[in-house]
Amino acid sequence: MTNTQSPTASQQERILKLAQAGNPKVIAALLNHKLKAQEITAQVRWQNQVLRVALESSQVPDRSFSLDIIERGLKRLEIDGLNRVDISAYVPDSDQACWQEVIQLNSGSLAIDLAAWLESGTSLSDAVIEVAAPQGLTHRDHLTPSPLPTEPEQKYLCFQIGLENTAMLPVESIQEILRLEAAQILSVPDMPETVLGIYNWRGEMLWLIDLNHLLGIEGLTTPTLDLLTAIVLEIDHQRLGIVVQQVEEIEAHNPNKLQPPAGLFSRHLEPFIEGYLRDARSIVLNPQAILTASTQQNARYSSNQ
Repeated sequence: MTNTQSPTASQQERILKLAQAGNPKVIAALLNHKLKAQEITAQVRWQNQVLRVALESSQVPDRSFSLDIIERGLKRLEIDGLNRVDISAYVPDSDQACWQEVIQLNSGSLAIDLAAWLESGTSLSDAVIEVAAPQGLTHRDHLTPSPLPTEPEQKYLCFQIGLENTAMLPVESIQEILRLEAAQILSVPDMPETVLGIYNWRGEMLWLIDLNHLLGIEGLTTPTLDLLTAIVLEIDHQRLGIVVQQVEEIEAHNPNKLQPPAGLFSRHLEPFIEGYLRDARSIVLNPQAILTASTQQNARYSSNQ
């Protein structure tokens, strides 16, 4: 029977150290866990200090999806001595690559939160632990793993806004992530377009808003969506559900590295931004600003009816 339990903290630390030391089997197992969503498999090997990743799928592997997964994962793993990754994509029974790409990595990203990567519960932990024995190490096992960061750390939930952008929210402001059908949302007449309606959450009425619309970005087309993803925010006992395109993963970053948003974004978007994380190439939204703006907007709209 397949063991679907997530690795323990000690196992996660061991996996992280092996990956940071450059063990190709461990790196491949971690990447395959994320690439399986599009049925893509990866083989990893070292050649002259360059990490070579060969992708294969029954159809041409999606370039944008694959590069995003590989770049994000390898940057957060902080593999010792890794600066360049050569990626080639193949289809079965073909020696000719469908496409090739080179990624240049800069060290300095925080180590990956393995719990977030493995939280969906698969046999990945078995696969990784199996190669974690000393005989499974490669010629790079002489490398000393980078120490875990000691700088201030805060966890953020990463999710998609707009068509191609990502944003983050501090985890401590999030109560739950919901997957719900559009039919489960009760529409409320005479409300602003930002408000999608009310959802029965744990016996309470939870207001749901379209975050894209609130931020001044093209809104969700809810009639065409079968399932919606909502992030439940809670601040000072006030709750709000914000509907987004897609939730990705939990990332750890140094909050002191947040850059002020002044002058970087539109005047409408700027009040909702707590800062910009250059390493993650993502904005961090202010949950209190989102909740306050939604409440004030509803109050103004109601008073004008």
